[in-house]
Amino acid sequence: MFRSVKCPKCGEMISEARARVRDGGFIFIPCSGEYDR
Repeated sequence: MFRSVKCPKCGEMISEARARVRDGGFIFIPCSGEYDR
């Protein structure tokens, strides 16, 4: 089971599995913008 975190951009509570790491925190995938490596 994954922990829930709050997206700093939209404020929605999301599972860590539905988030990306950006700038040291979690952000909701739809809020994260374009993915680049």
